[in-house]
Amino acid sequence: MLTNKNYKLRKNEEIRICYGERSNSFLLVEYGFAIKHNKYDYVRHKDISIKTFFPDLEMTDEQAKKFEEFLLELRLKDKL
Repeated sequence: MLTNKNYKLRKNEEIRICYGERSNSFLLVEYGFAIKHNKYDYVRHKDISIKTFFPDLEMTDEQAKKFEEFLLELRLKDKL
């Protein structure tokens, strides 16, 4: 048994590691894995919009405004 002031680790006991709030690119380079639905993932691209992915999509100005607000709320509209 490994002992320390803060914890005791027993044989065959599960160890959990927290990697922090990291993007998939960081996790892949540093640790060799990525997370399927990683909320800390991002795209480095200026002036990205829904038209980037769906160029034929028709949207009113009000719908576009609501969509942009939704992206901001999800922290997906950052300009890096």
